[in-house]
Amino acid sequence: MKYLEHIIKIKTMNKPAYFYYILKRHRGFIIFSMIFTALMQFLLVKVFTGVDTKPFLETVMNIMPEQFKTMMGNQFFSTLTIDGAAAFGFNHPIVLAIFIILVISVSASNIAGEVEKGTMELLLSFPVKRTSLITKLWAIGIFIVFMVILSAILGSVFSVAIYDNLSIKFIIKILKIGLNLWLLIVLIFSFSLMISAFEREGSKVVAKTAVVVMTFYFLDLLSTMWKAVSFTKPFNIFTYYQPQKLISGERSLLQNIPVLLILIVVFFLIARWQFNRRDIP
Repeated sequence: MKYLEHIIKIKTMNKPAYFYYILKRHRGFIIFSMIFTALMQFLLVKVFTGVDTKPFLETVMNIMPEQFKTMMGNQFFSTLTIDGAAAFGFNHPIVLAIFIILVISVSASNIAGEVEKGTMELLLSFPVKRTSLITKLWAIGIFIVFMVILSAILGSVFSVAIYDNLSIKFIIKILKIGLNLWLLIVLIFSFSLMISAFEREGSKVVAKTAVVVMTFYFLDLLSTMWKAVSFTKPFNIFTYYQPQKLISGERSLLQNIPVLLILIVVFFLIARWQFNRRDIP
């Protein structure tokens, strides 16, 4: 009954009704994600400015096996600066996992999940275009990712402003990392939305997207340690998001943006095409 009420509101109110419905449906995890990422960035920078971590990190590097030194050397040494500590937070596995869970849940529950429950038929029984529906959902997902990343950026900025000297240079670096992360997560969201447009069960969308993303993630780690699979790097989405290299200047943001944007557009267009032609029942 509650869902029916939401559908009626969406069709009788103005266009933002669907936007508010999606936000309300996922508000718990959205709020958690914003608070967690902001606090993590804030605390990482605070700890680094309050403690001399350089000797500790250098000791850790000295006792590490050579394979791990190769894999983590640049990341660890980049964290010897405040900029590096902030970059490390944006690339932390827990932070990435939160973003991935968030976007997968939005795409899976609002396309395949609605089909599975039979509520998509009800929504499409109103004079609403399928193209408009999936485009709005895509835009809402992009906005949600933006809000969470903005929270993380603000956490870093406030921490540096309070415990160190905030500079324009630092803000520019963090904004570049935030933009790069935003594009990566939007790419994963677009891919998940494409899978959702093909599937009839939300759980299958979650499983398939998670398997693909985790495969890319671990392959990226493996290719750093094992030269035999290093040829996969140009084909790995995580190659185009390396905040430590952005901070150190080893890699330019312009090297990452075109690839991520092209994939985002391709996955979204496929999702829209499939959603327009699929059978809902």
